[in-house]
Amino acid sequence: MTKLGARAAKLNTKLTNWEAGRIIKICIFYVNHNIHFSVTQADLYQVVELNSRGMVFGMDILGNAIAKTYLDELTLANDYNVFRVPNPSFLVPGTEGFQRLSSFASIAYVEWITNPPVPPILAYSDIVIVFDGSTAMTQSAFNSMVQGWLPSFVRDFAVAPFLTQFSIMTYDWLPVGNPIFFNSSTSRDQLSALIGNITYTQPRLTSFDITTALDYVGSTLLTTANGWRGQSTFVIVVAFNGNTRTSCDIITQAASNLWPKAAIYGLAVPPTPGVDPTTYLTCALPTQKKSYITLSDPVTYATASSPPPSPNFLVQAPLFYAIGKEYQNYIDGQNYTLTVPLSTKVIDIVFVVDKSFYTVQGFGLIIQFMSSYVANFNIGPLGAQVAILGVSDTIDQYLNFNDTNNLSDLQSRINNFQPGNVDVTVNLAQALPILLQTTFHPSNGRRQDVPAMVIILLGSDKLSQPTPDSFEYVADLWRMTDVFGINLYGYARTSEVLEFLARNARNVGVVANISTLLTPGNTAVQKLSYAVSNSMPQRPLPTYLVASDIVILIDGTSSMTQDAFTTTKTWLLSFVNKFFIDRAVAQISVLIYDSSPRAGSIVLNGATDNPGLTTRISNIPWPNSTVTNFDLLGAINYTTARLLTRAQGWRNQSTIVIIVGISPTITTSCNDLRGNNTLRGVAEVLTLALNAQRSTADYLNCIEPFPGLGFTAAIPYSMLIPGGIADTVITNDVTRAYQYGYVDRQPRYPPIPLNLVQLDVVFVVDSTAYTTPAIFSLLQDMMVKFASQFTIGTGQTMFSVISYDQSNWDAGSFPLTRATDLNSLQRSIYALQARNSSTIYQIDIAGAMDYVSNLILTPNQGHTNGRAAAVIILANTPNSVSLPNSNQIARLNSMGGVFGVDIPGQGASTYLLYAANFNDRNVLRAYGAGNLNFQRNFDQLTYFASSVYYSWLTNPPVPTVATLADIVIVIDSSQAVSQSFFNPLKQWLTTYVAQYSVGSSLTQFAIVFYDNAPRYNVITFNSATNGVQIQNALNGITFSASSQTNWDIRGAINYVASSVLTTQNGFRGQSAVVILASASASPTFSSSDCAAITAASLILARNATVLGLSLNPASTPNSYQSLVCAVGTANSASVYGAQMGATLAGTTAELQLSYAISLNYQKYVDSLPYDVPYPLISKSVDLVFLIDQSYYTYRSFDQLKQWLASYVDNFTLSNGAGGTQIAVVGVGRLSTAPRNVTQYIALNRTSDPSTLKSLIQFIEHDEETVITPDIDGALQFIEQTSLQPQSGRRPNVPAVTIILLGSGLLDPVQPSTAAILQGMSNVFGMNLYGYPAATNLLLQLTNGNDAAVGRMGNISTLLMPNNLPVRMLNSFISNSQLSWTQLAAADFVFVIDQTRMSSDDFNSVKSYLTQLISQFQIGTNYSQFAVVQFAKTPFVIGNNIALNGATSNAVLVNRINSLPYIGGGPTATDAADLNGALAAVNNTYLMPSQGWRQNQGTSTFVVIIATASSATNATNAPSTVVSDLQAKDSYIYGYDAANLALRDSYLRNYYTPNVITLSSASSLTVSSSANKNFLDFVQSNTNAGL
Repeated sequence: MTKLGARAAKLNTKLTNWEAGRIIKICIFYVNHNIHFSVTQADLYQVVELNSRGMVFGMDILGNAIAKTYLDELTLANDYNVFRVPNPSFLVPGTEGFQRLSSFASIAYVEWITNPPVPPILAYSDIVIVFDGSTAMTQSAFNSMVQGWLPSFVRDFAVAPFLTQFSIMTYDWLPVGNPIFFNSSTSRDQLSALIGNITYTQPRLTSFDITTALDYVGSTLLTTANGWRGQSTFVIVVAFNGNTRTSCDIITQAASNLWPKAAIYGLAVPPTPGVDPTTYLTCALPTQKKSYITLSDPVTYATASSPPPSPNFLVQAPLFYAIGKEYQNYIDGQNYTLTVPLSTKVIDIVFVVDKSFYTVQGFGLIIQFMSSYVANFNIGPLGAQVAILGVSDTIDQYLNFNDTNNLSDLQSRINNFQPGNVDVTVNLAQALPILLQTTFHPSNGRRQDVPAMVIILLGSDKLSQPTPDSFEYVADLWRMTDVFGINLYGYARTSEVLEFLARNARNVGVVANISTLLTPGNTAVQKLSYAVSNSMPQRPLPTYLVASDIVILIDGTSSMTQDAFTTTKTWLLSFVNKFFIDRAVAQISVLIYDSSPRAGSIVLNGATDNPGLTTRISNIPWPNSTVTNFDLLGAINYTTARLLTRAQGWRNQSTIVIIVGISPTITTSCNDLRGNNTLRGVAEVLTLALNAQRSTADYLNCIEPFPGLGFTAAIPYSMLIPGGIADTVITNDVTRAYQYGYVDRQPRYPPIPLNLVQLDVVFVVDSTAYTTPAIFSLLQDMMVKFASQFTIGTGQTMFSVISYDQSNWDAGSFPLTRATDLNSLQRSIYALQARNSSTIYQIDIAGAMDYVSNLILTPNQGHTNGRAAAVIILANTPNSVSLPNSNQIARLNSMGGVFGVDIPGQGASTYLLYAANFNDRNVLRAYGAGNLNFQRNFDQLTYFASSVYYSWLTNPPVPTVATLADIVIVIDSSQAVSQSFFNPLKQWLTTYVAQYSVGSSLTQFAIVFYDNAPRYNVITFNSATNGVQIQNALNGITFSASSQTNWDIRGAINYVASSVLTTQNGFRGQSAVVILASASASPTFSSSDCAAITAASLILARNATVLGLSLNPASTPNSYQSLVCAVGTANSASVYGAQMGATLAGTTAELQLSYAISLNYQKYVDSLPYDVPYPLISKSVDLVFLIDQSYYTYRSFDQLKQWLASYVDNFTLSNGAGGTQIAVVGVGRLSTAPRNVTQYIALNRTSDPSTLKSLIQFIEHDEETVITPDIDGALQFIEQTSLQPQSGRRPNVPAVTIILLGSGLLDPVQPSTAAILQGMSNVFGMNLYGYPAATNLLLQLTNGNDAAVGRMGNISTLLMPNNLPVRMLNSFISNSQLSWTQLAAADFVFVIDQTRMSSDDFNSVKSYLTQLISQFQIGTNYSQFAVVQFAKTPFVIGNNIALNGATSNAVLVNRINSLPYIGGGPTATDAADLNGALAAVNNTYLMPSQGWRQNQGTSTFVVIIATASSATNATNAPSTVVSDLQAKDSYIYGYDAANLALRDSYLRNYYTPNVITLSSASSLTVSSSANKNFLDFVQSNTNAGL
């Protein structure tokens, strides 16, 4: 080292202890004439470090050229900072030398004050601004500071709940107006709006009470309830008044209470010269921060005619510096100690290393640091991977992720990394595209599903100037990786660049020199390790879980050459197949547009699975357009008006539009695009440019609300490749837009207050090493707070806590039965112990789920059938040993609901999404255990628990309409029930009864009003046998006041038992429920009273389940208690509370009653014997099994096949007249078959049991499945194929369709599909996991027959001996018979009047006929159909079908579909010759030659479907025609197919009693009430087969 280096080193040593961040001005005066030296690398190392500590200025006071060179080296060749004078006399005041020195001092200050340690945009703090509201704040002062300065000040900050927050108030001795709290706004726009709403209030106090203002800040503003986060906090006191109300000591005392929480800054803005608020502001500052005060010049306030002044630089800059410094101090003071070793982190790390002359001397130290640092990780493809990029004026892509796969090889490569040797500018702008396009490409080992961290080691402050392109690459960088920067010398410019690249000052470490990196425990490396440990994947969830509607809008102008289009389409095929295409998951539309839509465009519902979408995209032709200007505005309007519509499949939920532009010009201006908000209002917009012209990027950025942040480019278009920058950025953006832009923003309003919820809650606490005792303690606090919202007790809400890593931790767990009230639950939670000795870093989430399903949510642990469960997983570790399979997922989720909390937000979300059945709304990223108590996070847990219970109540075991029960409602009619309460109660009874199917064979109601005896007329089961009769009976009851003070509940119970639940009053002795609705009880209610009520109720309970409805329980506690006595203390949860005088409709109490009634009926159904009157071994039946092959059954499909193969042994197989045939159809496995339905085995495939079993075992199931199986499509396939003669269907044996359904995500089945199936086959359903949605669908398909729906917890239940669902199935098959329609022997002649029928209506009629005949057997021994159609003129016989015109269903369907339309249309006015048509029926079609079976025991039905508004001879009763038809024993039935009185009357001329009026011909379907009435008529007038 030369003397130059030595002197620089000496200065460095002297400056070591100076306050970090303090301005340093270094002046060096040189007089030596004869300094000769050669600069070494050691000299440069010291000089670089010296310049990083402050601004260096050199003065050659003798004008020596050699000294000038020396000083140039010391100032790093900054010519402006070296000055030569001939001699020292040129330094006296007034000389140029003196002025130069003064100027240098001023520049040094400006350089320092305008470069805060952290810029405002990154200083994520809680900032309080308090305005002096005394009389010194005049209207003009208010305008200038509150409406002028304040908005400009906050604009420099990033405002969000997780970034910077503001709380603002005006204060004199109390807050003036309403303060703005931290949580009053969540964005800069919202904050600006709140500021704009602040109005001037006339001051009340002549002096500023700063003391109470500071007290108010500490007691009210800085509280969790008002959004304070307890982190970096800054209080700005803006003072106008020179006077305050208290002494300096008192101010200091008040301020000192704030100092531990916040830094205080005084901003004195005097209204006139001579006023000085700084005197008392200084009292609020601690000694070490007396500089935190600014005295502004007297403000030139705004007037009515002048705008507020712009911010004063001398006010703003020191304030920004102080905020930045405080935030830097805050983040430097955080605890960066790792709770788990880096060896557990799975991550891709890139070192970007400065190879300029700044690092040449210390490069060996950099190598040493990197080599030692990577040793912290488990290096390899399953752990951490490392890449290295060197940066100077050129880029050295030294090492890719997959170049090494172990630590030894990696360290060897690091040790061979060579330094640079030239003095150059560091070109980070050039490095970014290489880093992102090449280093981060999957072919070089980048794993997109793991976090990435770019570590920039930067010493130089001489950086290349950014270009617009480089800014766009930075935006790409932010969306592809996390960034951490280490400033190797502490240059302010270097920190600024690193903070910009990292977007977070927390992710920048500063060292004094490179050697500091090797100092044990240095803060920069600690911060680096902490950042690496906490890094998260850039995709918050896997792409296959994104449930968005995605529109890809592609520029199809002439700029889209054939080669560019081929490249785009190749990328598009790869991109769309990252997503799971399904109507319930992702839908993708592709629009090619130039000045209009081009051929090949695809709408959202144009493809419902991945193979279908792939085929559609592959067939899109090159547009080959001649249009040069892209009509982007037209494309946007077309997207919103034509594509984003319900008809095209848009679901009005998460919507993302990706715009791909290649043309350099558009037809409209940027302002036109910015002014069009139609797209931004409904969708997240992402843009992609395929050329390098700035004009393309510019117009695409016009669409973005935040230009650049949703934009990326593939330049040239050949770079649009899978895994490239554009592909990765867009994919990441789509996942974030869905999770953060849609899922996390969904409103969450608990549907039921938690104190009314009855739930079993299980907390699964991650007990790996990631959960430290400190974190565990926070989790205990959160669980106690959460539990305090519930009513804790047996039958109410019960809690269990399970600590689990790869096994249960007993000391951290307790069962549901542990705590019976809130106090005991709190004690139990706080008694739990953290598993702090664990050395396990991965949780076994599948094992934890099995543990909860098999050992916790069981009757032995207090969980009973019919209760909902909520499982909340509190996860810290980012990794799981394995992921749960579909069986484990479905089993746990079918018990209620699963919610996952990713406490640190580091990647646990992935396995939690599996646990939560891929419901991303049920996964919360908390970003720290302390954040769980934030109201927004806590609200999500509250919403989840409430929603689980609400979903449970609204999806009872049996839907209300299908519940068959005897329900007695007993109403308290004592004096407690006034007329104002009686009337809404009576109205509720009317609406509640209407929810059920009421009838003597359905649900029956008895209603009793009682005080000490029955009042009014008692409604018994058999006195009102339908809903209308009950409503009439209730309407006939008029209120009269009771003379009884209290309700005799015991007498009411005895009355019901003795006089209502009797056979003579219609009681059936099955599934009975008594609801006691009480509003009063004796004020002297005692234990003896309770015993008497209980004794009476025990007698009642022999025949019925007792429920209680306490009306206004808060005001009448004895009423509630008397009901508890009636239901039994152990069943106290069966007493529900309601508000007296308000309607019960839609309340929680009503839902709870309905659920209890449903559950009671389900228990009754489950208790039935399910006898098998006909042994299955001798049963002749055709069985069709429909098996769900969707995702839900994937892991348990082998068990399902095992059961099915073994079930075959119950039958004697035969393809002849006797015995059983079995068919198997699958739905849900992705295939080329329509609607993903496959018939694996037809009925007539085999009669050999071994062959059949082998065929069953050969059925495959793989992960290429849909989530929503198309049950409607599968059933239509069964109707049209499996249950047809060509597949072996035998007409003389019953058929049973058995639906094995596992999915919980289902689309509706069309009523017509269900009706046809029920006509062709008996239907039985198996709900393999118990999902309510599956139960509801199966009940629809079984026509509400609950005994035809078996439920189980999981598929393995099928293999258990004597299990209930299989017993139900056996009984169902044994009792199955041919339906009456399949046995009916009748001749049907349909006479269709097309006089005014439209072609659409005619097609609807044909569709109805084909669906109707599918339920009958067509043949000479069963039913025959003829069709006669006519219009205004005599019909043509050749266009009709005779009774013997078809001998099978298939032939008849083809004949009907071939019938021509001959109508005159809806506007025709011609008369219809119905007489002629009926005469032809009589004389031509009802003849033996046409197949009519006269005197053979068949029935004949002539069915008229009419549309004409008048008819020939319509006014005269056509008695002759009718008499002729009746003489042939024909029944005449009419459909008025357009609801016109003339038409109705015209039909009634022929046969008055049997005319059905329809709104239109299209309303006549097999599922319509009109068809049901017709079939009832046919059934009552027909015979079985001949």
